[in-house]
Amino acid sequence: MLNQPNPGSAQSKNSDTSGSGEFTEPNTPTKAYQNQLKTMRIGCYVFKLSDRDPTQDHEWTAGSGTLKQPKLCQILLGAGGLNPCQVIFALSKKTGLMTIRAYSPNIKNVFVDGEILTIMPYSFNRLCTSLEIGNLQFEFGYSEYSWDEAYDNERLAFLELAYKDGVADTLHHTPTPSMPWLKVAGWTISKAIGQGTFGEVFSVTNNADTVAAMKVINRTTQNHQAVTHARRVLEKITTQANSEKFGHVLRLVDVYPLEANQIPLHQLVTEQVYFILLPTVACTWSMHIKTLSEGDYIIRLRLLQDLLKGIRFLHENALLHGDIKPDNTGISSGRAVLLDVDAAKDLNRVGTLPATPGSGGTLGWLAPEREMGPYGQLVDVWSAGVMALELFHNHRPWTGLNPWRPRHESLRPEFQKNIYLG
Repeated sequence: MLNQPNPGSAQSKNSDTSGSGEFTEPNTPTKAYQNQLKTMRIGCYVFKLSDRDPTQDHEWTAGSGTLKQPKLCQILLGAGGLNPCQVIFALSKKTGLMTIRAYSPNIKNVFVDGEILTIMPYSFNRLCTSLEIGNLQFEFGYSEYSWDEAYDNERLAFLELAYKDGVADTLHHTPTPSMPWLKVAGWTISKAIGQGTFGEVFSVTNNADTVAAMKVINRTTQNHQAVTHARRVLEKITTQANSEKFGHVLRLVDVYPLEANQIPLHQLVTEQVYFILLPTVACTWSMHIKTLSEGDYIIRLRLLQDLLKGIRFLHENALLHGDIKPDNTGISSGRAVLLDVDAAKDLNRVGTLPATPGSGGTLGWLAPEREMGPYGQLVDVWSAGVMALELFHNHRPWTGLNPWRPRHESLRPEFQKNIYLG
């Protein structure tokens, strides 16, 4: 909803717009037209998806319009110095949030929260946003209906009709803002989406309409070395992945250490560190394979190939993931992405690691040498093999007690039997 608390106008007109950028110069309105505009002073414009046919026009154009072309703008702005077409509003296919952009590069008199608007989309990713168009002042806000599940369904249907090339599979991670969420260095938290090795994970968006994942880590005197190691591992992975344009591992966008006094007391532990990560995955491997039919072998093979590519990438960079499993593998646009890579171990200097009985890895995907002797990168291959068995045969060879622990030797023949018989 576009509210106009100060003198100005916002009036809706049902029409189409080409968005071609043809109209870029401010109008010189006639006196009669100026008098007409003066009668519209205060009001609001409601963006209603049900009023539009997204296959014909999924955008809303705002400007001064012209008398010769009264259907040029859906939002008629009554002020001097404005272009016939000033700005364009549209729902984002990446976030589902409303965006605004300048109609042409020549427009320099539009500001969103004090920032000058360009032809690049600016996302309304907060509950309320101030908007200045010329000397008109507005407040953009989301109505209560936009927080309802019915709106989510209506929005998805609208976007799918508007964008034939598809919409993001992460729209469920970017709900309509309904409360003043914490903002960290330009990123606004949308919702909690999971739990990582070091902390909780949230989906976040920025004004540039980018969706990312943010891991919030409580750094203490006990874990600060582990957090520093996690950052270095992520930076190493990101540098190499970006150079190779490799997309099957989680990558670091930025890190924000905040001072303690900038964090609300109810959230304060010692110091909070924020890892901003890409891509934001739609779901985990385990959730995704439940949606596949028995005949989807090509899809399953592609997922396994993605998993092995991610593991090979880590191994070629002297890293060992150490906890490969379905819940540490995400799905982004139908492709597999390794998660929790910040907990990977760097083997550059050591090559192998001593056994850690009862510590590290996850029972069911745990390689024998992780419990019984020195281990290296092959433990990741073992875990991938267990995931492959699940992928194609819907079972794991072991789900209960750990057959590799001392005093559990009698369970190992049963493990071997389960591998072959299922």
